[in-house]
Amino acid sequence: MKKEVEYISRDWKDTDGLIDDFIAAMECYGLYVYMNPMTVGTDQYSFMIHDEPLSKAELLQIDGSYEDYYCELKGEAMEEFDYTEEDMEDGSCEDEVNRRADELFREQFGCEYTDVIDLED
Repeated sequence: MKKEVEYISRDWKDTDGLIDDFIAAMECYGLYVYMNPMTVGTDQYSFMIHDEPLSKAELLQIDGSYEDYYCELKGEAMEEFDYTEEDMEDGSCEDEVNRRADELFREQFGCEYTDVIDLED
């Protein structure tokens, strides 16, 4: 029985298309390849490979750094509204900041922050 093999090779000076070829080869074997949503828009290459389709919320939950990122978004929201830490501590602006952080999260990832948290249960 002949085994199927996907060949991928490039000269070290010419790596254009190498990642796309790796992804295509993995998909030939029924694997799902995703860009790590936390590194999209950065200079990093980070992939998540799974044998089943995953939602964006599942990818974020697997990555695990979504909570830190959500905290950064809350910080951005506080700056937008010109709130201080003291404002957050007394609770006077918490709902507004959380709503804005939720909007920013949804814009960035196309899913709800609560969808990611719910996967932990």
